[in-house]
Amino acid sequence: MLVDLPVNGETRKAVVTTGKLGIVEALDRTNGQWLWHKETVPQNVVAAIDPKTGEKTINVAAIPHIGQTTVNCPADPGGRGCPCFGDQPRIGIDQHNLYITADEFSIQGPQFDGAELWVIDKAGLIATHPSVKFALFAHLRIAGHSTLAPQPALSLSRPHAEFMLSKLDFAHMGDHRLGLWAITHRAAVAQGGVPTLSSVVINSEAYADPPAAPQRGSRSKLDAGDDRMQQTETAGGTVWGELGTAVVPAGDTSPRAGAAWFQVKPRLAGGMVAGGSIVRQGYIAVAGKYLLYPAVQPDAAGNAAIVFTETSSSMFPSSAYATLQAGARNFGAPVISARGQGSYFKGSSRWGDYSFAVPGTGSDSAWLATEYIPAKSSQTTDGQQNWGTRVVEVPLG
Repeated sequence: MLVDLPVNGETRKAVVTTGKLGIVEALDRTNGQWLWHKETVPQNVVAAIDPKTGEKTINVAAIPHIGQTTVNCPADPGGRGCPCFGDQPRIGIDQHNLYITADEFSIQGPQFDGAELWVIDKAGLIATHPSVKFALFAHLRIAGHSTLAPQPALSLSRPHAEFMLSKLDFAHMGDHRLGLWAITHRAAVAQGGVPTLSSVVINSEAYADPPAAPQRGSRSKLDAGDDRMQQTETAGGTVWGELGTAVVPAGDTSPRAGAAWFQVKPRLAGGMVAGGSIVRQGYIAVAGKYLLYPAVQPDAAGNAAIVFTETSSSMFPSSAYATLQAGARNFGAPVISARGQGSYFKGSSRWGDYSFAVPGTGSDSAWLATEYIPAKSSQTTDGQQNWGTRVVEVPLG
């Protein structure tokens, strides 16, 4: 940009430029003299800039080397929209590492810079090492798009890879595909190396953003969120996932909020994910009802339980779950585990964020947690909102 600027009490004919590092620099366009700089986003590539000449000193720790992990800020898309924050951190775990994914959104604007994956050495965390080895994969992409909300799997077994599932509904128009991801060569992280991340696209049943849900006693509707993958589990050599979706239940004529679930058999070849097939899939939906924020927990035999909030115009938001038997085609009818005692706090709409499910210890069961409206004695302690969390143990086998 060409502009006349005041510099040290005189007007200089300047050219102002910037780059991906977000460093704004001004030079005199008549003689090339460097005038000044200003850093607009956090960065660690340039360690220092000479205030007289503008000569840059590069941070040697940010220079990449084969087989060595480096953390550079900003990453390859540059500093647009920075600084960013990691939204909705999601966790997975296996015998080697802890896996965390998050979505990078600008603090200053609407920019979305894609999802990122952190692979952290589990043994180092357990041993409370002062410097734990990790690897970072930034700006994840699949099917030609930046990925939103890839969900790493929780596993108590020893799978041959860490897997993730993600939605592919980039335009919020609905889709019938899933992203299947694999992290292999996982032991490399503990040695300061980088594992292998690969992905494929597989076909699935259709899904789309769920509609807002009515509730008894209020005109305010509950936000059912979008159709991102909610929770992923590895059990019995398969990967399970579920998401909220718009679906027309049997015996109904209107789309409601329900759950779509998937049991996927991944295929590895050459140390990467080469494909995947649907073992079982289906919808959980009830005529006239809305099921929000599902979370599934399977066992190795193929049994599973799924938890969610159930609500309707004639029902306060309640805690509910459904179970699936090994070999069965779909989950059974929802069971109310805690009936809601009132409508959601007046004027509020955001709901869920999110349900969760984990395996029981010492028994073939699942511990399930979701949001509902309990009696006042069990609501939030500060009284600012009236929701509560219901936790229930459900047998699987």
